[in-house]
Amino acid sequence: RLLRNAEDILGEHPVKHELIGPRLLGQSRLCLERVYTLALLYRLEGDQRFAERAKKEILAAAAFPDWNPSHFLDTAEMTHALAIGYDWLHDYLDEESRATVRDAIIEKGMKPALREYEERIRWTVYEFNWSQVCNGGISIGALAIADEEPAIAERVLSRALIAIRAPMATYAPDGGWDEGPGYWHYATRYNAYMVAAVESALGSDFDLLQLPGFSVTGDFRVQFVGPTGRTFNYADADEESAGAHEMFWLARKFDNPLYSWHQHQYLDNPDPFDLMWFEPKGHGPVESGFPLDAHFQKT
Repeated sequence: RLLRNAEDILGEHPVKHELIGPRLLGQSRLCLERVYTLALLYRLEGDQRFAERAKKEILAAAAFPDWNPSHFLDTAEMTHALAIGYDWLHDYLDEESRATVRDAIIEKGMKPALREYEERIRWTVYEFNWSQVCNGGISIGALAIADEEPAIAERVLSRALIAIRAPMATYAPDGGWDEGPGYWHYATRYNAYMVAAVESALGSDFDLLQLPGFSVTGDFRVQFVGPTGRTFNYADADEESAGAHEMFWLARKFDNPLYSWHQHQYLDNPDPFDLMWFEPKGHGPVESGFPLDAHFQKT
């Protein structure tokens, strides 16, 4: 299915600097989805058509005048997209293309982020999903260029590792999430991206996984989806549930086969992370002795 998705992308036009209202977010997410799919399939299959199309995508985004820092989610997700493209396609890219993408990450991702940190813009200090997404996307950008641009990468990453602790602390004491099921997925997957990237690049999670509540937040996901597939949709959430590939990562990280079992119910429309983080083993709620109901203190 991922191969079919990659084939379909080959015929699509690259992203455009096109805002909907105040947001470039749709284009940032489209670029990120395409880069992950194409670059992953290139690395697995060796098909240079996928690498070339991914290169075209990231160079198109690099040529944008900016990544809309006034709505910083857009900047963070586009930085994430180009960082993955730069890292996973590094051996394929020519020197000129590497320089173009690297400069874009710095000028349109790292430098705007530093200004936001210095001005203590709300996502840098608050306890909500913007913090995980912005700190996570920017951290991945910093890690991608850290060997070549260590000074700015260190400045960004040191701030992000501090800032991410505030939203992660709100998973305490039981893994619940104030913003509802939809934003649980958005926040938690970016938390997983950030921790996975930092561990991979630097060999440490900087004790982030020791923060209370995070290790059991998959319980919250299992409990807020009912047997009909609908969610307990309080706050800003949809009624229908969809996949949450971070459940595979949580299952592996915290050795909890219930979490992987839950994500197995959503593999009819997989994304690249379902393949990268796939966990074959799983135990259902009955086998796991999971309770039929639960109370999460902050929700």
